[in-house]
Amino acid sequence: MLTPLPQPMPSWPPDAAFEDLLDPCNDFVFRKLFQTHPDLLEAMVNDLRAGAVNDLRTAATCDPTTEPLHPPVPQLRGLCIGNTELLPEQLFGKNVRFDVCAFDDCGRIVLAECDARHRKGFARRVVYYLCKALTQQLRQGASYDTVRPVLALHILKFVILPQAANAQRPLSSFRLRRADGLDYAELNAGEPPLEAIVVELPKIKALWYAYLALGGCSALGAEALRLRRLLNTAAYNWALFLARPGGLTMNDITHGPTRRAILEAVRISADPLQRSLAEQQEKYLRDRQAELDEAREEGEAFGVAKGEAIGVAKGEALGAAKGRAEILGKLLQLRFATLPDWASQAMALGTEDDFNRWSARLFTARTVDDVFAR
Repeated sequence: MLTPLPQPMPSWPPDAAFEDLLDPCNDFVFRKLFQTHPDLLEAMVNDLRAGAVNDLRTAATCDPTTEPLHPPVPQLRGLCIGNTELLPEQLFGKNVRFDVCAFDDCGRIVLAECDARHRKGFARRVVYYLCKALTQQLRQGASYDTVRPVLALHILKFVILPQAANAQRPLSSFRLRRADGLDYAELNAGEPPLEAIVVELPKIKALWYAYLALGGCSALGAEALRLRRLLNTAAYNWALFLARPGGLTMNDITHGPTRRAILEAVRISADPLQRSLAEQQEKYLRDRQAELDEAREEGEAFGVAKGEAIGVAKGEALGAAKGRAEILGKLLQLRFATLPDWASQAMALGTEDDFNRWSARLFTARTVDDVFAR
């Protein structure tokens, strides 16, 4: 259990447990939770953004209840949801869209989504939709000053930054940056026009399991205390809630807004209709992925079979050509006693028509040159 922070917190239902909750990264649950509670989305994005901007050393050594953020991060205020409807066709079908789109009182655009599977070109996809949300704001004749910043939050169930230097960095912030390391905000005294916050949930789980392996809340070692302090921060509380690693209990979440989000997840999970919709949508996605995997395997098997057939055909053709060259070479040696190197090279490159022509001349030609004459 993590050390509780001294702040007012919602109480828990006595029988609530993480094992009873629907996965908050389930697309239906994620939208249901944050579309109906934009204040929770605002708190989560602000906290994860701050945690991503602060590196691991700062997060581990600064008390988040007293220390200012380094560097300062603009806070979202008055967030409102832009796509409030949750229609059946958004849960099932080819036009599935699960991202939450929101705007704050300064006009900033916020996009939030969960991704369960790594897609080819994922990084380019992130950049594309960030730029699309930015460029679609500008109308003909409008000033560029009217374009508002775009912030995208990507919660991933896979790792995209596996390098050793990033092994303990589950939160990352990507911005426009100059070659010397200064980003747009520092160069222009304003916030960046494009920013992507990436949360890699497998890394959160790894940190949690490392903390448990060191003894959890009863451990007194320096590394255990560092991890305890880190996991107690607001950003990592949100990440723990989203990752739900084994051994995590309700009391391990100490951040007030995160606890409120879990209480709402408890309510959604206890509703039979909401649970049914979430489970149906999860089953649909699994079935669709299974069909895609099966089609891919069939395509690969067909490609292998076709490749083998082509290989056999090419092998047979090469074998036949080599056999013709050997037979014709022996006949030429019997006819003319010697076989020049250039003749052997010509036969090595000869086509079936060439061999037919050379064979027809074999017994009428006076010299080897006459056999291979054009």
